[in-house]
Amino acid sequence: ALVVSREDARSRRVLNHGALVAAVRGALGPGAAVVTFVGRAYSLAGTLRLFATADLIVAPHGAACAFWAVAAPGARALEIGYPREQGMWFPAAFFQLLTVSIGVEYHLSMAVVGGYTTSMVANTSDVAAVVRQMRWSSPGPRPSGGSADSGPGSRLPIVRNREAWRQGR
Repeated sequence: ALVVSREDARSRRVLNHGALVAAVRGALGPGAAVVTFVGRAYSLAGTLRLFATADLIVAPHGAACAFWAVAAPGARALEIGYPREQGMWFPAAFFQLLTVSIGVEYHLSMAVVGGYTTSMVANTSDVAAVVRQMRWSSPGPRPSGGSADSGPGSRLPIVRNREAWRQGR
């Protein structure tokens, strides 16, 4: 699983990011690999490789969700939305439409507090419930066992038919 951090952004940072990662890891079960993605730590090629090989991507609403375009069909995307109605209207369906158009299962969890121009607090119990439900709801790829690593150079489970991405082609 890949969990996007916006710690390097001015808005929509998830203030309880550690608890969010723990909720995802707990919902997936022992041995699930969970990698935290911070955009500035990866090259474009590395970013594309991570998103192309992830079987589950959890991300607060933001530019990183555009990388769902390279996710493998059958992968799962969970967007963390914001409840305030200031700034950009939410939920904006463009990331949902993107994922659905390429065969990626889309889910949404609304943050407890936050907005387009502010930080957010993820609803970790909702995120955990959604991840547990999606894990068993359909026959797509599932997060596989392995070390629970987080950082550049970590390997995510490889999703079939994305071998070319992994090899850099």
